[in-house]
Amino acid sequence: MKTTEKFVIPFKGLKIGEHNFRFELDSGFFERFDGSEIRRGKCTVVVVLTKNPDMMELRLDIMGSVEVPCDRCLESFDQPVQISETLFVKFAGESIEQMEDLLILSEKEHELDISGYIYEYIILHLPYQRIHPDDSHGRSMCNKEMIKHLEEYLTDHETKEHSDPRWEKLRSLLNNN
Repeated sequence: MKTTEKFVIPFKGLKIGEHNFRFELDSGFFERFDGSEIRRGKCTVVVVLTKNPDMMELRLDIMGSVEVPCDRCLESFDQPVQISETLFVKFAGESIEQMEDLLILSEKEHELDISGYIYEYIILHLPYQRIHPDDSHGRSMCNKEMIKHLEEYLTDHETKEHSDPRWEKLRSLLNNN
């Protein structure tokens, strides 16, 4: 992941209380993450940071859409995204690795880059199976040519499997026993 100043929140100079931040994500944001399955996207991130003397609470609301490949036809489509997450930040003598929704930072830290957290929240909230949504008539929006090729392949594969003489020999052994 390449770093950028665009998603850094300088919290050291903030007063105790609530502070609002707004970030716009575009395709360039997702390109920063090597090997990302998200190709493009357009999202708005609203961060409400509540600062206390010994901790901070960051409420992140992410809204928009990201372009992902369809698991059925492999053609890209826009997957809607609407996420609300909370990240707690505590301060200690030294920085410690993040646990679930808790980040422990050194008291010497003065800013926080939230780009990795935003990306992680988006990835974790994507559906396990990503398939084109149906249109208003209930028909699949998948690439019809690709679906046709898949159906032909499956039909050919099943036909070859049933006509393979090795399988016939094995079936005859099963039937004899």
